[in-house]
Amino acid sequence: HGAVFAGEANFTLITFGLASTFSRARFHQGARFHGGTFRGPADFSGAAFGGAADLSETVFAAEAGFSGVSWNAGPSFRRAAFGGVTDFSGTAFRGQPTFRQVRFAGEVRFLRADLAAGADFEDTTFAGAGADFGGARFAGRTLFSAPREEGRASRALGGAPASFREARVEEEGGLVLREADLRRCALLGSDARSICFIQPVWPRMPGRTGRVGVFDEIAAQGGLEPRPWALLEKLYRDLQEGAAPQGA
Repeated sequence: HGAVFAGEANFTLITFGLASTFSRARFHQGARFHGGTFRGPADFSGAAFGGAADLSETVFAAEAGFSGVSWNAGPSFRRAAFGGVTDFSGTAFRGQPTFRQVRFAGEVRFLRADLAAGADFEDTTFAGAGADFGGARFAGRTLFSAPREEGRASRALGGAPASFREARVEEEGGLVLREADLRRCALLGSDARSICFIQPVWPRMPGRTGRVGVFDEIAAQGGLEPRPWALLEKLYRDLQEGAAPQGA
């Protein structure tokens, strides 16, 4: 808790058996956790990484907390595996992080995260209770694409509950959802006009027409949430003026 690492911190291939706390730690140089295993909860909340951080191929078997972390360079989580709830809420990424080929088996939160240089979610699997990017800021190109799985087709976001509500996309096409399953994806209040949808699967509205719609409208009609008709109207208008919904 509050540890200071003046030089490079090297935890390559280390297994942490119990709960691990790096909360508010200061990594002034690089930090290496490549190939490591956290068998218990891992808490990095409020930590600051001044140099490159390598967490590639790291296994987080339980909860992983990165809320409020400051990354001066883009960290690498390539091929990491998260088994429990993973929290990046309020995290500031000054460089572009890579989550390529990562598997999130539990809920993952990027609430109000600041992605100043975008992020790489290519071939990323969301298999848990949901992915929440509500209020996140996408200031650079961010790509979500489907994991490549032999023998069966797959979709970005995997049909899991997802939210980009009130997300800010600061450049046109700065957020790319390629071949995404949006049937349970909330977009209300987001900069939908700036999101690039490539061959998405949209939900079909209940009823005889079965028209293509957005999940936010289904949630409102089902009484799951208050009916924000003005916001829904704006969302449809933004989608039409930007990347209009395409049929499944």
